[in-house]
Amino acid sequence: MKERYLRKLTAMLAAATMVSGMLTGCAGMDGVNININDQNVFKGSDAAVQEEGSVSGDEAVAGDRMEFWTEDSEAAASIRDYVAKVTDESSDAFIPVEDRIAVFDLDGTLMGELYPSYFEYMMFIHRALDDETYEAPDDMKVFAQELNDAVHKKGAMPDDPERMHAKYAGKAYAGMTPDELKEYTKEFMKSEAEGFNNLTRGDAFYKPMVSLVRYLDANDFQCYVVSGSDRTVVRALIKDILPVPENRVIGMTYNMIASGQGEDDGLEYQYQEDDKVILGGELIIKTIKMNKVSKIAEEIGKVPVLAFGNTSGDMSMQQYTVCNDKYESQAYMVLCDDFEREYGNMDKVNSLTEWCNAHGVKTISMRDDFATIYGDDVTINRERDNDLFEISMPGELEGQYVLESRKNGFIVYDKEAKDAGFGGFAFAVYAYEKPEEYAGGMDMKVGEIIKDDKTLYDVVVEYPSDVQYDYEKYTDSMPETYEKLYNSAESVIKSMKPFEGEFAWGAGCEGSDMYASVLEKYIKAINEKWDANKLESEDMSPEYEAIRVATGGDVLENVGYAFYDTNNDGIDELLIGEIAEGELKGTAYDIYTMIDRKPAHVVSGSGRDRYYALENGLICNEYSGGADLTGWQTYDIEPNTTNLLPQMGLKMDGYENKETPWFVNYGSDIDNWENIDEAEFEDYKSRQVYVRFDFAPLSEYVQK
Repeated sequence: MKERYLRKLTAMLAAATMVSGMLTGCAGMDGVNININDQNVFKGSDAAVQEEGSVSGDEAVAGDRMEFWTEDSEAAASIRDYVAKVTDESSDAFIPVEDRIAVFDLDGTLMGELYPSYFEYMMFIHRALDDETYEAPDDMKVFAQELNDAVHKKGAMPDDPERMHAKYAGKAYAGMTPDELKEYTKEFMKSEAEGFNNLTRGDAFYKPMVSLVRYLDANDFQCYVVSGSDRTVVRALIKDILPVPENRVIGMTYNMIASGQGEDDGLEYQYQEDDKVILGGELIIKTIKMNKVSKIAEEIGKVPVLAFGNTSGDMSMQQYTVCNDKYESQAYMVLCDDFEREYGNMDKVNSLTEWCNAHGVKTISMRDDFATIYGDDVTINRERDNDLFEISMPGELEGQYVLESRKNGFIVYDKEAKDAGFGGFAFAVYAYEKPEEYAGGMDMKVGEIIKDDKTLYDVVVEYPSDVQYDYEKYTDSMPETYEKLYNSAESVIKSMKPFEGEFAWGAGCEGSDMYASVLEKYIKAINEKWDANKLESEDMSPEYEAIRVATGGDVLENVGYAFYDTNNDGIDELLIGEIAEGELKGTAYDIYTMIDRKPAHVVSGSGRDRYYALENGLICNEYSGGADLTGWQTYDIEPNTTNLLPQMGLKMDGYENKETPWFVNYGSDIDNWENIDEAEFEDYKSRQVYVRFDFAPLSEYVQK
């Protein structure tokens, strides 16, 4: 297991070295607890409760600080500096009050979204599945159940979930007046926030971000909420919490009609005395991505000078803001990198950070910048999370690790490294019902849970992709405790006890258990002497006919197979090729992988278009285009697919350049070749080390 992971990490680092890229991490601290619904706290009333280290609302308004942010928060300092500059009439950066436009996303920016999902998703699921006053149509129930399973990590996300949710949510609330939908929203706001103690959904606002909106409002910024959620729902959510009037809410919009209008067109129907305006249920616009920009331009008519978001759906809005050519502007991305007080997601954090660095957008770290998130009395409820299995940690490491539970697994941290702000992530173990839920990234399958009803769950392990301890202090080796935790992954996972069914280590990973049908097909093809056309029609290399002719028909002795995890996802691929020595040893003419636990053909080769497994976990296509052209293109097989993802490619092409025939491409565009010198070429080529398999002859499989 560890060897496969190291191959994966080596391949990733090699690609990063050749192409470039860097990920970063951060640390955090705790803070104070003040009720954000208490208006006096933010307005600086005499009734405000002053806690140690806090300041009054008047002082915050004066611009000295923003409440609930850490004292050394770089993001808070940046915002304060910006506000001071653009509100100073003597400054060249001064912005008139009428142009001080600040836009905020809602979910994940102002309030929690990550556990288990968006407020609007959860309210729709409640409406469709649990609301006794409403009978949802069957197709709506099916979608709501799929969505519910997905957000609770028990199934794959339905196709096109945002568009489908928008469609069904419109139908679910159709016929309500806007005020009735607001009241419905307020009732749902009273429900418990899943995964947390002492928190309702309506109170799940980030205290630092609420104070930021109030801070900007006090400095004469016009703050807007620009959300992908239903506009009417958002208006109910933020009422009495944010100083944002209803006409400054931009959100997903449905048509509204008169209660007596029926099917009549709005151009023809006349509103009557007894009519009410009701929701028609037809989607007009879903305000995410570019749609946010178009609605800002339409409804505000000015380019914002401040923008705050948390996901790819906000990138257009942030780019629009930082490109303001009239005033100095700033945009910020809120990163959910806190695993103590929130349900962090480092994969998302890393990708967002990379984008922000490339596009001039600043970041806000929940871990570093938020002194508190929801309040000190709000804690994550770990007990209810994992309902699939339990694990046993080494007794000798008691007190030296932090174990966090998820719906479908556990994350293990080194306590010392985590407390010191270095991450401390040692490994994680998860169980997934569908391979598509995890395929890719750093996850590797190590076995399966087989439930009593025969439902299968893939068990996967994940190791860190970067250093998670003080690497300046520990330059030559891992800290002792961290190393013990890191190396305990296999034994910990083997201790797994499902609450239902059994866990089988290695199940669904070994090629010998998975490719019998494929090998039997090849034996049949050879015995029946399929010609090249028949072989190709069955997604098999025509090379086997050439081998039959060359060997006088003894093909079963001369064609063999090997199992090898070429993409380091923990699941073996099947390679079939000619049994040979020398340069042809290990040549694969067909490669198979697994998709949704079933064999699938990836690629076929031939005598001048051969494939090899590489020691670093990739595959290489060695091809010839004549006497003066030989190429080596490496690929990664995308997990749970047959997609070949190009990596580095090399070629010697005397046709293109006789004097310096050495070329490289870096995978992003395999047709874009860069001329390099011979030494650099040989350095790159030395890294392409073939696995020279001793193929097992097909005749041995027949005997088995």
